[in-house]
Amino acid sequence: MNAMTAAHKKLPFHTIVRVTRLSTKKSVVVRINDRGPYVKGRVIDLSRKAAASLKMLKRGVVKAKVEVLKWGSGRRKRKRRRKKRGRRVNDDSHQKSSDSLRTPSSGGRREIRQGPFGKGTGGSSLHE
Repeated sequence: MNAMTAAHKKLPFHTIVRVTRLSTKKSVVVRINDRGPYVKGRVIDLSRKAAASLKMLKRGVVKAKVEVLKWGSGRRKRKRRRKKRGRRVNDDSHQKSSDSLRTPSSGGRREIRQGPFGKGTGGSSLHE
């Protein structure tokens, strides 16, 4: 989010591109590290830092030119897993996860809420 990165549907990962805002001629150089955008008519999604450099945070969507400067490998880098160091977990902590969904106001039933990802008024609820 705070790196100079972007998402593109088809360009290989780690490709370096220059994005130029057509109205101001300002440009930024970003690295492709994600897939998207999945909205019709959009070509590239910029990170917040890259969008701020182009002065487009308020506007959100602008017309721009995308130029490939260096083609990437196309491979995603795997995140390294950190080893947990000498920390013990009580056995009781595992039982809290199912009980934390129960609240006094819900009458003891469990509720799972799905976020609004498409058309609709606010997701759907699943009751046990």
